[in-house]
Amino acid sequence: MADGPRPGPDHHRRLHPGPPLACALATFDPERILFSVDHPFADSQVATSFLRDAALEDADRERIASGNAEELLGI
Repeated sequence: MADGPRPGPDHHRRLHPGPPLACALATFDPERILFSVDHPFADSQVATSFLRDAALEDADRERIASGNAEELLGI
């Protein structure tokens, strides 16, 4: 791991003009998005609550939460 300052919890806001999930959905189909958490720098409970409460169709939420990764990894 490189030495130096680590990005803060809002580092994505400097890179993307809007909310990250909205930017991703505006750019990619839900079938191309994977859920992840920047552990240990982000709180997993906050991230999973965000995904659970996001304004998504249930099928898209399932794809993003796990379905896309399962398909990609063949599990």
